[in-house]
Amino acid sequence: MTDTAVNIATISAGHLCTGCGACSYVSGNQITMQDTATACRRPVTERVPVAVLTEAAKICPGYQQARTATLSAEMQADLFADWGPILEVWEGYANDTTMRFRGSSGGGITALATYALEQRNFAGAVHVQARAEVPLLNQTVFSRDRAGLIAGSGSRYAPASPCDGLGHIAQADRPCVFIGKPCDIRAAHLVAQNDAALRKNLGLTMTMFCAGTPSFAGTRALLDALGIKDIATVKELRYRGHGWPGEMTALDAEGKVLGATSYADGWGKILQKHRQWACRICTDHTGEYADISVGDPWYRPTEVGDPGRSLFLVRTQRGREMLQAARAAGYLTLEQVAPDSLVKAQEHLLQTRAASWGRLWVWRRMVGLTPDTTGTQLGRAWWRHLSVREKLQSLYGTYKRIKARRLNTPEPQTPLPADPTRTA
Repeated sequence: MTDTAVNIATISAGHLCTGCGACSYVSGNQITMQDTATACRRPVTERVPVAVLTEAAKICPGYQQARTATLSAEMQADLFADWGPILEVWEGYANDTTMRFRGSSGGGITALATYALEQRNFAGAVHVQARAEVPLLNQTVFSRDRAGLIAGSGSRYAPASPCDGLGHIAQADRPCVFIGKPCDIRAAHLVAQNDAALRKNLGLTMTMFCAGTPSFAGTRALLDALGIKDIATVKELRYRGHGWPGEMTALDAEGKVLGATSYADGWGKILQKHRQWACRICTDHTGEYADISVGDPWYRPTEVGDPGRSLFLVRTQRGREMLQAARAAGYLTLEQVAPDSLVKAQEHLLQTRAASWGRLWVWRRMVGLTPDTTGTQLGRAWWRHLSVREKLQSLYGTYKRIKARRLNTPEPQTPLPADPTRTA
């Protein structure tokens, strides 16, 4: 596999697709997205003209990972190389107790989006929530009010394609909020460069810190670990929230708990093993292209009943203005923290990003089709932030994973049934 004739089909077959859905939007839905059994959401490319597939590759965040931002006087210089543009770092939480309780950490993203809709006359917000008829899967929604935003609050550690909802924003009569993973935000940024309507209406972009997206197989493994034999009985699956960080909890139609496990065990022992390969070579886990990035302040000890707090990275002037306006309007409680709080809070993400250089080095030599990572300073991160053992692991571990998972062969993309609970 080589870098020639790169298009959405070769990117997807080459294990680089993140499942964001941007290719569906820019192709006018000639490319559609589907859930797959062992991968995540993937584009359906059969019978799509090669020219369309090739053009869509220009906005693919799995392939286009170059850093275009440059360091300015306003940015935190000590953070730029590893974390991208950051103006300020804040810690806080939503003043609405329901938002804070349901949110994965402090409900910050939900509070900010609600402020935009209620006080800034935004038309709505594109985000992800559980699919009503099949709650183990996700859907992209366009919420126009507080209730819709709260319904979609909390983490969704399952495949999602929020960029397939960019049309809601482009067609709106006023600005909108876009909420997605870092790769989704990068895709929206790339699309907006040549889409005037989208560019005009992207009024606020927000992302959450992300360590990767597990496939549906990961969801199935989680339910197996919870001892749930009939997954059709699961009508709600909480990955986070309802306290910080919250338990991974499966509930039935009456709200009865069918099974639960800690976030640490659910993610660390089960879901993270099912992350798609593109997430393991991702160069941006905190959303460098967002106006505001929100994540967990893991330097704080977690306690049962803790309602949670969020760590806010202000990346743009627009993000700064919106954050402070939401605070002034009573939607958020905030306190500014030292920039190095980010490093203390997210040491694992720093190491994960650094390891991607070693993984990409092996990947390029064993497989071929490799993301464009120009300007990301990955080599610097690999050299400075990993021990000798970790450096070797990033190399040899990738070699073993490619062999064991046959990553040098096209990714199998068997469609998942429309309702996998009926056939599981």
